[in-house]
Amino acid sequence: PLLFTAAHNNNQLDIYQWNKDTSRYVPYIAIPSDKPNSRLGGAVFDYKGAYYYPAQNCEKQYGGAIDIKRINCNDGNFSTSFVKQLTSPNPRYPLGLHTINEYKGVVVIDVKGYRYGRIGAMMDKLVSLKKKIKECSK
Repeated sequence: PLLFTAAHNNNQLDIYQWNKDTSRYVPYIAIPSDKPNSRLGGAVFDYKGAYYYPAQNCEKQYGGAIDIKRINCNDGNFSTSFVKQLTSPNPRYPLGLHTINEYKGVVVIDVKGYRYGRIGAMMDKLVSLKKKIKECSK
């Protein structure tokens, strides 16, 4: 079995392989990623013979979107390439898409939004305005 992971503030997908002699996962291969903080946002999956993985896109905010990335292999050299970005499909939870997984034909997503809709949006705007005022007064 393989274990796919990406460390915080790292720009690579790390793959570990199970070693039955030591009963531990050991480093197997590191695949460079095009963006830092490409932590996994779901399981690696096979689509039409190619492997893909959902990566958390935290450029704007934690859990802001999911980038679908393809795992490429050319002459034994591995890399990843961006395929598509997914955002929350639910207008009640517009702040982000953190995780996407599929199991036995059922897709599960983890989206985020405001607990109290309009009030939460207004509070975010007030906090943002306060930060801007503080930065301008420096």
